[in-house]
Amino acid sequence: MKSLRDALSFLTIIRFYSPDFDAVKALGSFAYVGVLIGGVLATINILLHGNFVEPVLILICWVTLTGALHMDGLMDTADALFSHRDRERKLEIMKDSRSGAMAVVVAILFLSLLNILLSKRSVTRWYILLCQHMQDLDLSGL
Repeated sequence: MKSLRDALSFLTIIRFYSPDFDAVKALGSFAYVGVLIGGVLATINILLHGNFVEPVLILICWVTLTGALHMDGLMDTADALFSHRDRERKLEIMKDSRSGAMAVVVAILFLSLLNILLSKRSVTRWYILLCQHMQDLDLSGL
């Protein structure tokens, strides 16, 4: 239970006071938090079914609920990869809190792609809603 609480605190905006946060144990619960986030997004999908702003509202909820954690990593990576600098400078760019032009471009393209995929009425839509965070399974060793 503590590992799930720590994982929720790390991966979402939901905060629990934990003086003894253990990232290694929390890693085992990342997939469960991903399923929980996907379930929230799927519920929003069911409630707003057929509304033309539904995909945008789902994206807003996803980014808000996760505190844009995945977006931050994606944007830092884009800035570093497209900088055409040496390895040490790329690592410095990733640590920099400011976002560059390539980070903004990649974020817009990524959110646009998700919006298009969420607009489709197919199996792809449910896969995105329920399984988008399941890559954490690979990290947690489950």
